[in-house]
Amino acid sequence: MNRNLNKKENLPLIIKIIVIIVLIGQITIFFILNSKWIIKKENEKIISKEIQIINTKSENENGKCEIKYEICKNNSLTTSIIKMMEMEKEIEITKKCSDQYGFSLINNWKKSRINICSGIGSSQISCYKRFQPEKHILCTGNNVEIKGYDPFFKAGSTSLPAKNNVHFGEGFLTVDCNQEIKNWIPSDQWEMHMDYVIGNMVSVPEMNCEHWINETAMFIFRWDYRNSYHALEDYITTFISLMILDEDPQKIQLVFTDDMPSGSQLYNFWSIYFGKEPIFLRDGKFPKNTCFKKVIFGMWARYSILDIDLKINWNKNCRSPILFAFKNYIFERFNISFKDNVHKPPYTIAFVKREDYIEKKVSRKIPNYDEIFNYIEGKLPPNWSIIKFQPEKLTIEEQIQISSRLSIIMGPHGAAFSYLVYFPEKSHLIEIFMENRVAANVHFRNICTFMGHEYHNAGHFNSDIPPDKLWNLLVHQLMKLKNFLNLKKKQF
Repeated sequence: MNRNLNKKENLPLIIKIIVIIVLIGQITIFFILNSKWIIKKENEKIISKEIQIINTKSENENGKCEIKYEICKNNSLTTSIIKMMEMEKEIEITKKCSDQYGFSLINNWKKSRINICSGIGSSQISCYKRFQPEKHILCTGNNVEIKGYDPFFKAGSTSLPAKNNVHFGEGFLTVDCNQEIKNWIPSDQWEMHMDYVIGNMVSVPEMNCEHWINETAMFIFRWDYRNSYHALEDYITTFISLMILDEDPQKIQLVFTDDMPSGSQLYNFWSIYFGKEPIFLRDGKFPKNTCFKKVIFGMWARYSILDIDLKINWNKNCRSPILFAFKNYIFERFNISFKDNVHKPPYTIAFVKREDYIEKKVSRKIPNYDEIFNYIEGKLPPNWSIIKFQPEKLTIEEQIQISSRLSIIMGPHGAAFSYLVYFPEKSHLIEIFMENRVAANVHFRNICTFMGHEYHNAGHFNSDIPPDKLWNLLVHQLMKLKNFLNLKKKQF
């Protein structure tokens, strides 16, 4: 009797204990989940500030992130570089192709760093060198003085740059550190500009700096200001330099070292590309005793990745992630959506027309251009049109916008074909060779390969071109493009 009563009295106590245990468990789970949510939110904040795609990571002597296949800074190039890495994984390209036109090029270039001048004071000069297939050098300086005034700077003529186009006198670059490997800079003609910079470097016991430039300045040694192909080499070589150094173009002040004029469409490209108006060294904007926290001495664009090895007939698998990353970055700067960078009606053919400039006579002009244009225009099927393509008569914004929507470009070998970089995938080039330009000039055939376009050699002509001959070639390209578009529709 008493035992039964005790059991009934103890029953509520057991229930209370169970309830308490359940409550404690729920509270514990709540705090665990809540703490995980807090940690997740904190991680998201960190990731939003700094994107890191990590395979390996180490720190150099300056504590800056050295990267193999990582991105350590969320700057304006980040999205483009990520797309480049993703593309290289998606397409099958050979190791040699990646070493010259892909992410391996950037990665290997990063590893080539050598300190030219360090120790004693605060200055430091470092260089990055590409050895194969051609020499190409990129250098940086920290806490250095640059004398951008006479007699230390003398520009050459406004013609195409030669090895002696820009002269820097001794002491143009002043540092307070030891010159360790001065002879490492080559003396061949296409890298002479860096020999002028490093070769004229003077070391002093102590820096005498009355003015400081705190933002990173990039000294550009331009290849040409009129030719859009050589200008494209300048743009892409600069793009590669910034990827190697992990620098944000929007935080850099450009400094042109040449004596070429400003104000052209190709010059205006730089302001949109970087977001700041370039400064000309010749204008004396930097007074005496001006020192720079950080300066980049850009590469000479000759032997850019567009033509470093013109003897190789690259197969169709040699796409260039670097060029695609550059295209992506430029589209962002010009507010062009990749969704609009596709073939869609009305499909447009660009027929390049070459005309004389006011100050320059142009070669390789098609004598019966208008006859051919009218002939093709009259035969085009519905949803197709043909336009006279003369980039020099367009603003730089118009050049990029129009190029992003073209499907076929045809005409005589010339710089206008450089706009193929912005064309939609699987566009077509019909190249006509004239006068001294022959099929050995493979610049634009290579661009087609790197960008995934179709290429066709229309032959060599010295006079009028039969309109029906070009039309027959064009019909084949129209059919190829039609088959490609039908395939894309089936895929989606």
